[in-house]
Amino acid sequence: MRPDNSSVLIRHSDTCLRGSQFLVLLDQDVFPTGELIPAGDFFDKPLGGRFVDDCFVDLQRGADGSATAEVIDPAAKYGLRVKALSPEITAFQMYAPPDKPFVAIETQFNWADPYSPVWKGRDTGMKVLKPGESVTYSVRLEIFQP
Repeated sequence: MRPDNSSVLIRHSDTCLRGSQFLVLLDQDVFPTGELIPAGDFFDKPLGGRFVDDCFVDLQRGADGSATAEVIDPAAKYGLRVKALSPEITAFQMYAPPDKPFVAIETQFNWADPYSPVWKGRDTGMKVLKPGESVTYSVRLEIFQP
């Protein structure tokens, strides 16, 4: 990715985050308000100088059940596809500081601050395990040419 982030795009394909929603965060505290806002065309614009620290939920799934996020660097002519293969993954957390040359995409079971009272009992994807239980999820990373 370029140091100025000018060429970094977040783009969706048929199985990506299109139709997902993102959490509105409270100022610099980065805590969710409990309100979900449609992502709209968020993924079709260069990041430019935007600061991104958002949790994307309501993931659209492909025929194979996976949800996909892509980061594309047109100048380098490559992209990274993050495929959340497990249905337990309910969110993508994206972090892109405007003064750094990177974008981080994390697959997550849970939404941001899943125990917060702002969710008013809503299922936020948090997995509660009993003693001795475990949970596993699968993610595939793919390098591609856009």
